[in-house]
Amino acid sequence: CQLIALYTYGPSQRSQVNGGAGEGGEGGVGGGRGGRLSQKVHVGCFDPGTTVQFKLLARSLSHVLGPPEFSEISRSDMLLWPAQAPSFIIPFVSDGLQAPCFAPESWDLPIPVAMPIPDELEAGSGRWRGRAVLLAWPRGITVSEDPLIELQCCAESPGDAVSDVSIQWVSASWSLIRVHELPCIVASPLLFDCCRFRWYSRDRRCAGPRSEPCLTFVEPPRNVHAEIFCTLASIRVRLTFTLHRASSMLTLLQHRFQAIKDSLSTASPSPSGDWEVQQHVKLTNSPVSTGALRYEVFLGEDEGLELGVRYVFSVRVGDHRRCSCWSVSSSQVVFGLPDSFVPALAPPAGKRVIPETQEQGLLVEALSLSSIRCWWPEFRAPVVFSPRGRTAIGRPCLEYRLDVSRCLEGGGLERHGSVLAEDQELGAEGNHEGSHGLGAAGVAPFEATVNGLLPGTRYFAALAVRFARLGTRMWQKTGLKASFETPGA
Repeated sequence: CQLIALYTYGPSQRSQVNGGAGEGGEGGVGGGRGGRLSQKVHVGCFDPGTTVQFKLLARSLSHVLGPPEFSEISRSDMLLWPAQAPSFIIPFVSDGLQAPCFAPESWDLPIPVAMPIPDELEAGSGRWRGRAVLLAWPRGITVSEDPLIELQCCAESPGDAVSDVSIQWVSASWSLIRVHELPCIVASPLLFDCCRFRWYSRDRRCAGPRSEPCLTFVEPPRNVHAEIFCTLASIRVRLTFTLHRASSMLTLLQHRFQAIKDSLSTASPSPSGDWEVQQHVKLTNSPVSTGALRYEVFLGEDEGLELGVRYVFSVRVGDHRRCSCWSVSSSQVVFGLPDSFVPALAPPAGKRVIPETQEQGLLVEALSLSSIRCWWPEFRAPVVFSPRGRTAIGRPCLEYRLDVSRCLEGGGLERHGSVLAEDQELGAEGNHEGSHGLGAAGVAPFEATVNGLLPGTRYFAALAVRFARLGTRMWQKTGLKASFETPGA
């Protein structure tokens, strides 16, 4: 007598507690036809030529009336199991559901277990450039070049039904190696990009249980492209790449970067350091563009990139056991503000009362014998977009520096001082494009007051600007300057 499956029926749920090959039935408690409970169980792998009979037993879950015992409810007729499997088998179909057909498996044989391939092992041998899998040595089997069991494999397509009626198992060639002093198996070369393994006992002529699906080879990503883009507060790198084909088995992504010496020739870059390999990240199953298997990943200073350094990038994909080779390096990019990403003069806002001559440069207004007020046109930072470039999210904030120097009789300049100003950030109620067209950045200053000047003295003023939170925060000349003389006593 063999226990096939044990099910528990509660007042609001039904769950399988223990059993072999079972499949969900038609509805839960109170479900099924006519309000009756219904359950299907698919059974197989009996000894050929034997006669079998199925019995259904039940017991109460309540212990109030004493220990519950199983009692027989019904039994089937005697069934003669076929002595030999036919050349083809049509799986049992009921109510549109197809029951999988299983080949006999001897569970006293070990299950093949795939292992992650260490980086140093992968880099030191060319066998990993082909179809290969690293397996642990089977437990309970004496380490030998010729054990009594044979390694077999079969093709596996992700998403296929778990049925091995029509699966063709073939012998897999392998070699014995040691990884960290542990015996391991390198199954190579293989015939399939994704497969399952099993051990077959030659003397008993039976096979053991199958392994999980294993990736044996992954095409490296292609068309790796690096692009610099800016957010409101940081500089980022967008890496895009194309996969040869999509697969649910590809779950992890790994990228690396390398610093490049500054050179006028971009065809043959000269590296200035080793590759910086990053940790694995999850590979999203949704490509960037529909129809093209193109994916993207974002990097920044948090990943170790340094501002002003030229880099090349490379990526690879796989799962937690097998990865592709590294892709061809991307073109060189400088991790910093793009040359075109600079503040520019904004059109007149129409809300300020400023003389027209102010739009041509700095306008100086004397407030007293020792103080002046400088006016300048409004500057705007470029608009930044969302990481995928579809939505405009605002403009970065700017900082301003007005330098004032005293003109010497010999033609030189003596520094008097500097006045600093910055964009005023808007709150939630003021975050709109109507405030001088700045959007998320805020309201830009356009004047500054300088005190402590000498009466009747000639001075020179110049305006510089920089991003408040982006890049190396180097001051950039705006070209706005003015010479003026303070009123005499």
